Amino acid sequence: MKILVFSDTHRQTDKMLIEIKKHSFDTDLCIHLGDNIQDTLDIRNNFSLLPLISVPGNCDFDTSSIFQEEKEKLITLELKKVLILHGHSRNVQSDLQNAFYAGKFKKADLVLFGHTHVPYLEVTDGITVFNPGSISRPRGGSTASYGIVHIGATGITCNHIEVEE
Repeated sequence: MKILVFSDTHRQTDKMLIEIKKHSFDTDLCIHLGDNIQDTLDIRNNFSLLPLISVPGNCDFDTSSIFQEEKEKLITLELKKVLILHGHSRNVQSDLQNAFYAGKFKKADLVLFGHTHVPYLEVTDGITVFNPGSISRPRGGSTASYGIVHIGATGITCNHIEVEE
C-alpha cells in the first residue's frame, strides 16, 4: 500500500496538488495531517477517487460540519495500526518523543504527525514515528517536503520527498 502524507499546507495547495497528480496512478491513500484541513477540499475536488483521511491542526478553526474531524485517528492499514494526529495536542513542538508515547499508548505500529513543519523519522521499539515536514512552509532549515509511506508484507517504510521551493 502506497500512502501520500501531507501536513501544514496552510492554504497553499499548488505544490501539493502537483505532487498528488505525479503519484495518483499508483497511490492507495492520501493523508492530510492538518493546518489547514480546508485544503482537503482541493484534494477531493481534483482527485475524487483517491481515498483521503485527515485530522485538524491547531490552525483549523472551521466549525462547519464538513470539518468536524477527530483530533486523532487510529486506523488499521495492511494489518498495521496507524495513529494519525497533527501533533499540537501532544505538544510535539516541545518534545518529539510525545508522538512516540502517544503511539506506544495506543499500540500503534506507525505514528504520523505534523505541526513542527520539520521532517522527522525515527523507529524505536517497533514504532515508526514520521513527520512529512511541510510542502508550503518548511522550518528549521528544512526544505519543502511531503512523505510517501509504504505498508506491506515487509513492514513499513517512510520516505521524505523534497520539493523545489
